[in-house]
Parts: sequence; C-alpha cells; structure tokens
Amino acid sequence: MWVYIVNLISFPVYALFFNSCWIKDKRKAVVAVASIQIFLILALRADNLGVDLGNYERAFYYISELSFPDLLSRLRFIKTAVLQPPHKLESGYVVLNWFIAALGGRFHTLLVVSALVVSIPYARLVYYKSEIPWLSFFIYCAFTCFEFDFGILRQALAVAISIEAYLCVHKKKNARAFFWVLLAFTFHRTALVMLPILLIPKIKFKKTMLYSIYAVLVLIVVIFGREILNYAILISNKYHLSLGIYQVYDFQVNNLFLVLTMVIAGSILLGKNKIKENKYKIDFYMVFILYLLIILGMYQALFSRISKYYMVYLTILIPNILHIYRKRNMHWIFGLLVSALLLLFMVYSLRTSIIVPYRFFFS
Repeated sequence: MWVYIVNLISFPVYALFFNSCWIKDKRKAVVAVASIQIFLILALRADNLGVDLGNYERAFYYISELSFPDLLSRLRFIKTAVLQPPHKLESGYVVLNWFIAALGGRFHTLLVVSALVVSIPYARLVYYKSEIPWLSFFIYCAFTCFEFDFGILRQALAVAISIEAYLCVHKKKNARAFFWVLLAFTFHRTALVMLPILLIPKIKFKKTMLYSIYAVLVLIVVIFGREILNYAILISNKYHLSLGIYQVYDFQVNNLFLVLTMVIAGSILLGKNKIKENKYKIDFYMVFILYLLIILGMYQALFSRISKYYMVYLTILIPNILHIYRKRNMHWIFGLLVSALLLLFMVYSLRTSIIVPYRFFFS
C-alpha cells in the first residue's frame, strides 16, 4: 500500500520543488518525472500483480508459438482473432504479443511495453491539456484508472491509444481521431464507445437546455437502466457479442459513484460559466458521458469498465476548473481538498485489491 501512497504524495512535492527551481519549463519537468514514475511502477511489477495476468501470460506463450503465416491467417478486424479456446483476443493485441515474442521478449517484456504505451499518451494529454499537471496525475492514480492499468491489459492499451483521438479532436482533425479509435478497437472492441467525441464539437445547446436534457437522461438511466441493459443484451446476443456474459443487477450505489457524484457536481458548480468555452466544452461533455456510464455500471460491471475511457478526462477537467481560481490563490486550497478526499478513497478502495501489497518482478 505504501508504494501507492508515496506515489500520490510525491506529485504535489514535485510541483513545489520544480516551481522553486531555475528550470524554465516547469510543466514539462513535472509531467516527465511523474510519468516516468508511473511507468516504473507498472513496468517493475511482478508478473502476477494484476487482474487476469495469468490468462494474459498463457495467451502470450500460446501466440509466441505461432508462425508468421499462421498468425496472418488468424487475424480479423471486426471479430476477435481465431485462437485456440479459451483465448479470445483482438487482432491488434495478438500482433503486439507476437512481435514481442519474435524479438525474444518474455511476458514481462509485454508488461513493460504496455506500461510505456499507457504512460506516454497520458503524459502528452496532461502536458498539453492540464493547467495543474500534478493534480491530474494525482487524480489519475487515486481513482481506479491506475489500478485498471495493472491487469486489464487490452482495455488499458485501448484507453491509452484513444487519448490520441481526443487530442486530434481538439485540433479539429477528425479523420485522424477516427483512425486512433479504430486502432484502439483492434486492442479492445469497447473502444468504439469513444466515437461520440467526434460529434461533441458540433453540439450547440444553450446551457439551460443542456442541463435539462442531461437531467432527463440521468433519470432515464437510473429508473430504466435494468430494462435498457436487458434489451441491449438481446441485441448483442443476436450479433454474437459478449455483453450477455455480464450479469445485470439491481441498482446499487457504491463508493466510486458517491465520490464521482460529489466531484462532478462540484466541477459543474465551479465551472458553470465556462461550459460553453471551447477550452472546457469537450471535457464537460466527456464527463457527462462518464457519469451516465457509471450509472449503467451500477447495473452491470461491463459499463463500469467502459467508463475508464472517459474517466481519464475527469483528471483534466478538475484541475482546469480549479485553475480558474488561481488569482485568489484558491486553486491550491481546492486542490488539496480534492486530493485529501481522493487519497482516502484510494486507501479504502485498495484494501482488498490484488495489487496490494506491491511486488517487484525480481522479488
């Protein structure tokens, strides 16, 4: 547990240290050190420190035995690759495994490469979009995003790749954004949930109308979520998708939902006058979608996992809203309050987690 606590506490310490140094680009320094630290924690972990790593390890050594022509014959785009049961993996992830094995790498090499792929896009996101980089890293590691990176490899890679799509949307390069979403899709099919970001810049609602529509959507999802998911399962079964393997439960509030409700409500109240500005608009909409997915996640675990695609952008919106209050030196106070809340949330959430205690791969 102490590795994760020290990791969190180090982020504001880095910010204070570099702010008092002669270094010209203090933002780059904070992002570089924080992202390298995240990379090392992920890269140096034990091979079994994370959910499903046993299955991924078995799949890696199975794929490593395939010849190149055999590999090509098994790849598919829309459906998963044709592999020996129980392996059901997307083709992009299969290709990554095969090339690492062909270059002489072991399963731990895959973990190192995955840690690199996860760390670099998020570092780019924070560097270009966050006004308070240390707080973005803090929120990312305190929420379930960082824990997610330890074991759900395919989807963690897909989430990281889809960040590039988000950055392209900000530059109004929708064709490139679409390419990145498709690439992420080859690592995990849930990446298609990121396609709405291509439409967000075109949405033009008045603030009152936006809040009204969103409130109705939230009520519909809360009241009829179970029925919506049962109908979605019927459709998914028709097209041989895997939605039906996840059980639908009655609506149950959990700690993540409560913390997110407080954080998102606070963000909307503090940043309500900025919601239509281009700098904040996309992030607000991303967080709105996140909340709907989190509510659906109360009914079915799959949507809780899918929400990670949008959870990343909460780590950008919160610091940017708090930065509005920098002239009154309130952003540090708000930042520390949010940090304290999330630190308690992380400690409580990790009590029974498989990644506690942290173990190095060489131990």
